[in-house]
Amino acid sequence: MNIKIEPRKMTDRGGYLMLPLVKNIPYPANDTWKKSTCPKCGAECWDRQLPPGFTEDMFSGKMCTECALRMTAQGKAEMTTARAKTLIANMAEVIREARQDIYNQEFAEFLMKETGITAEELAECGIMGEEVNSDD
Repeated sequence: MNIKIEPRKMTDRGGYLMLPLVKNIPYPANDTWKKSTCPKCGAECWDRQLPPGFTEDMFSGKMCTECALRMTAQGKAEMTTARAKTLIANMAEVIREARQDIYNQEFAEFLMKETGITAEELAECGIMGEEVNSDD
């Protein structure tokens, strides 16, 4: 499988803004992160500022990363597999910046269980490394 991971374009529409979960990132990356709750499940999340030039009306809504991934797995989100992988890669970058710990076994197992994504696909997105992947 070949995928191209690229940042969201200003012309892209739809998709969901993913709110990082406090349980995955216990401390805000900077002072612009504000505690919030997922409108779908009520989990404690971080709401972040949009990148310059983006507005909330460019998206279908906001929800925690787990709900967004679950919706993708259930086929209810308006995302393609490639778009979901782009979002996962972007989420990985947020976690990497905030925690300096992207090779999180619990998080990787959650993604594989809830979305059906494989360890190899997670590695392509930057979620898993050799230390998590080694017992395959």
